Amino acid sequence: MSPASTLSAARSAPGGRARAWRAWIVVLLAGAAFVGASLWPWRHLVNGDYLLRFCGFAAALCAVVLVLAAIVSRLLRRGPASASLVAAASLAVLVPVWAWNRRADIDVILLHLDSLRADHCSAYGYERETTPRLADFARRHGVRFTRFFSQSAGTDKSTPAYLCSIYPSMFCDPATEGPLFAVPARFPLLSEYLARAGWRCWGFSSNPQVNAQRGYERGFEALETWWKSSPRPHELMARLRAHLEASTAGRDFVFGLVLDPHMPYTPAPAFDLWSQPGTPDYATLQSLHNDRGVAGEALIGAVMDLYDGEIREVDAALGELFDWLESSGRIERTLVVVTADHGEKFLEHGEFGHGGLLYDDVTHIPLVASFPSPLRFPRLVAVLADYEGLASHIDLLPTILGFVGAPASDAHIRGRDLVPFLYGRQPVPEGEVYMEELVDDTFARALRTPTHKALWFRRQDEAEQQALFDLVADPGEHSPAGEGEPSGRLAAMRREIDRYLAESRRFYQREDGAPLDEATRQALEELGYTH
Repeated sequence: MSPASTLSAARSAPGGRARAWRAWIVVLLAGAAFVGASLWPWRHLVNGDYLLRFCGFAAALCAVVLVLAAIVSRLLRRGPASASLVAAASLAVLVPVWAWNRRADIDVILLHLDSLRADHCSAYGYERETTPRLADFARRHGVRFTRFFSQSAGTDKSTPAYLCSIYPSMFCDPATEGPLFAVPARFPLLSEYLARAGWRCWGFSSNPQVNAQRGYERGFEALETWWKSSPRPHELMARLRAHLEASTAGRDFVFGLVLDPHMPYTPAPAFDLWSQPGTPDYATLQSLHNDRGVAGEALIGAVMDLYDGEIREVDAALGELFDWLESSGRIERTLVVVTADHGEKFLEHGEFGHGGLLYDDVTHIPLVASFPSPLRFPRLVAVLADYEGLASHIDLLPTILGFVGAPASDAHIRGRDLVPFLYGRQPVPEGEVYMEELVDDTFARALRTPTHKALWFRRQDEAEQQALFDLVADPGEHSPAGEGEPSGRLAAMRREIDRYLAESRRFYQREDGAPLDEATRQALEELGYTH
């Protein structure tokens, strides 16, 4: 019996009209309660199109309620269904569907791949198949952020940028603290925010820059770190997976920092797909450049071959984690974020490695994130396959917290929550990115817009310099437009850099961290962070 015939029968019975209206009011209220209970926890994700689809789903369920009530009423020979019978049918239908439709608590996995530049990832168009698994994951589950940038050119400043949503000059002053600073406790880490909101937090790091002595243990139940016994990417991913397999309570946050593809580039033989027999190791190649000025194509190519092999090894390890998430069904309730701290330079501007000036070679990095639907039907997912607005490290913390419904509004947070743009609630803005690299008596600051980049820098005892690049005409940043740019754009962007710097320095306080133990200091020296 259809809802319309139920209402018609009710009207023909004595007092049927009143009973019909009461029945309709009950089912409408029940339907509204169902919509509210389902969507209220995730209202920050819901756009107009999805709301209409979900209301259609709820209307179909309400129709089922009315039909069920009419059938029961007829079987009981009570005439038209009463409001109480409709209420009972609503409970019988809507509550089980509501309980079934909710996903379990959302887990969060944040993976930091050291020194990975976007344009060496096949997921970003690189000609070598360096990241086939990441590309497949992005295509089937994730959002690819096409213009995502690091806040700095080194792990020590980029990692706090994304874990705390702060600029380097808010917590770092090499002139007073030196290179071995800790992350100040006044800036809560992502792990602390999530722990306060009920997540159990665990961390795994194979880079000695990120350890308890540097202030990164806050919020974690445990932060496991290695160096001399540093695991290869597969082993670290296996440890991360073992932790998740052992945890069934839900609301887990797991952070994994994979040192590779950081130099020295030593891919496992199975993934050393592009280097030639007899290729010297990274240290030899760098020595050739530093001592003899050798910078030929063969040298650059040899370094890139090894680097690409390490990227392929990391990608294979990611693939094993992705396979387990899918086979176990956990992919349906896990926010997975894969990114890097910075890129790597191969003499595009006369430098090897990272640090130094803030060209796109060292600041354009990958970000792929899967945003699971909190509801089984209709699925509530991001409407974008690619996020093409400018974004950077400082946006990660507010976006992750915004997605899981635990937003933070502390005054120091510099980034913005990208969730409204990902879910079609607001149009994607073009944006701009401010970056800093601070080392001893050298600094570099940059402001990047979709079309231009302004650089302001000083190298050791040299005079300060500034340059403007037109990224449309010169995407490789090889020919500065200079002071004579007709629109005065360089002067305007330099003023904006000064504004960012002044705003950041309002939050700076000198804080002496605990002295590092000798093993950590030696590890940092071997990685080139100290001398």
